[in-house]
Amino acid sequence: MRTFICVMLAATAVLVGVGFYVGWFTLTTEHHERSFTASFTVRTDLMKDAEEKAEQKARNIEENVREHVTAPKGTRTVNGTITLIEESTQFLTVKTADDQAMTFHLEPSSKITVGGLRGLQVGDRVTVVYYLHEGKNLVRSITVERALQAAS
Repeated sequence: MRTFICVMLAATAVLVGVGFYVGWFTLTTEHHERSFTASFTVRTDLMKDAEEKAEQKARNIEENVREHVTAPKGTRTVNGTITLIEESTQFLTVKTADDQAMTFHLEPSSKITVGGLRGLQVGDRVTVVYYLHEGKNLVRSITVERALQAAS
């Protein structure tokens, strides 16, 4: 029982310390002639933001793990920046880090994390998981880093 109490006290101390460090908690004091006033403020808005960011990061990690576990043999992954989106023919071009332009064709089963092809924008940094079929790069999934940055 003593160990449990010590662990709980240590965890509380760490939580309070982190809370002060990241601005969740503030302590202000005022000294008057005959009195001393202390105020303790809890910023629940900052706590909620941190919770939402952590949840988004956890969802992204889960998606990436699920994607790699369920990816069929022969899939490849590339990172780059979208340079062209052709909505009518369902393809996009990505410029890779080594300045190679790659064209990808979307299928109805392609998974895009920002709401379909209309959610993609030229200039977005993306990770594309794809496979080759009949000479075409067919998209399995696209993860847009813009969505990740907004969450962090």
